[in-house]
Amino acid sequence: MPTPASTFTGIARSRHSVRKFLPAPLCSSDIRGVLEDAQSAPSNSNTQPWTVHVVPGAARDALSKELIKADDEERLS
Repeated sequence: MPTPASTFTGIARSRHSVRKFLPAPLCSSDIRGVLEDAQSAPSNSNTQPWTVHVVPGAARDALSKELIKADDEERLS
Protein backbone atom coordinates (compact mmCIF):
# COMPACT_ATOMS: atom_id res chain seq x y z
CA MET A 1 0.00 0.00 0.00
CA PRO A 2 1.50 3.39 -0.96
CA THR A 3 2.14 5.88 1.82
CA PRO A 4 0.72 9.40 1.66
CA ALA A 5 4.26 10.75 1.16
CA SER A 6 4.99 8.43 -1.76
CA THR A 7 1.62 9.21 -3.33
CA PHE A 8 2.27 12.95 -3.03
CA THR A 9 5.79 12.55 -4.40
CA GLY A 10 4.46 10.69 -7.43
CA ILE A 11 1.85 13.35 -8.10
CA ALA A 12 4.27 16.25 -7.61
CA ARG A 13 6.93 14.73 -9.86
CA SER A 14 4.53 13.77 -12.63
CA ARG A 15 2.94 17.22 -13.04
CA HIS A 16 3.93 19.51 -15.90
CA SER A 17 3.25 23.01 -17.12
CA VAL A 18 2.17 23.55 -20.70
CA ARG A 19 4.38 26.09 -22.45
CA LYS A 20 3.07 25.85 -25.98
CA PHE A 21 -0.46 25.44 -27.27
CA LEU A 22 -1.81 23.91 -30.45
CA PRO A 23 -3.34 26.36 -32.96
CA ALA A 24 -6.56 24.35 -33.28
CA PRO A 25 -9.43 25.65 -31.11
CA LEU A 26 -11.14 23.38 -28.60
CA CYS A 27 -14.69 22.32 -29.34
CA SER A 28 -17.45 23.58 -27.06
CA SER A 29 -18.00 20.16 -25.48
CA ASP A 30 -14.32 19.94 -24.45
CA ILE A 31 -14.46 23.42 -22.89
CA ARG A 32 -17.70 22.55 -21.11
CA GLY A 33 -16.11 19.35 -19.76
CA VAL A 34 -13.07 21.21 -18.40
CA LEU A 35 -15.32 23.77 -16.70
CA GLU A 36 -17.49 21.03 -15.19
CA ASP A 37 -14.36 19.31 -13.83
CA ALA A 38 -13.09 22.63 -12.46
CA GLN A 39 -16.27 23.00 -10.40
CA SER A 40 -14.97 20.12 -8.26
CA ALA A 41 -11.58 21.77 -7.65
CA PRO A 42 -10.92 22.86 -4.08
CA SER A 43 -10.72 26.53 -3.18
CA ASN A 44 -9.50 28.25 -0.04
CA SER A 45 -12.20 27.89 2.63
CA ASN A 46 -14.61 26.90 -0.17
CA THR A 47 -14.75 30.54 -1.32
CA GLN A 48 -14.89 29.53 -5.00
CA PRO A 49 -13.54 32.92 -6.15
CA TRP A 50 -13.59 32.28 -9.88
CA THR A 51 -15.64 33.87 -12.60
CA VAL A 52 -15.35 32.28 -16.04
CA HIS A 53 -16.09 33.88 -19.39
CA VAL A 54 -15.69 31.92 -22.62
CA VAL A 55 -15.17 34.28 -25.53
CA PRO A 56 -14.46 32.69 -28.93
CA GLY A 57 -13.46 33.99 -32.34
CA ALA A 58 -13.49 37.67 -33.29
CA ALA A 59 -14.86 38.72 -29.90
CA ARG A 60 -11.93 36.94 -28.21
CA ASP A 61 -9.46 38.64 -30.54
CA ALA A 62 -10.94 42.08 -29.79
CA LEU A 63 -10.92 41.41 -26.04
CA SER A 64 -7.32 40.20 -26.21
CA LYS A 65 -6.29 43.34 -28.09
CA GLU A 66 -7.96 45.56 -25.49
CA LEU A 67 -6.39 43.66 -22.59
CA ILE A 68 -2.93 43.98 -24.13
CA LYS A 69 -3.53 47.69 -24.72
CA ALA A 70 -4.69 48.17 -21.11
CA ASP A 71 -1.63 46.31 -19.85
CA ASP A 72 0.65 48.44 -22.03
CA GLU A 73 -1.01 51.52 -20.55
CA GLU A 74 -0.70 50.01 -17.06
CA ARG A 75 -4.44 50.20 -16.48
CA LEU A 76 -4.68 46.60 -15.25
CA SER A 77 -4.11 45.80 -11.62
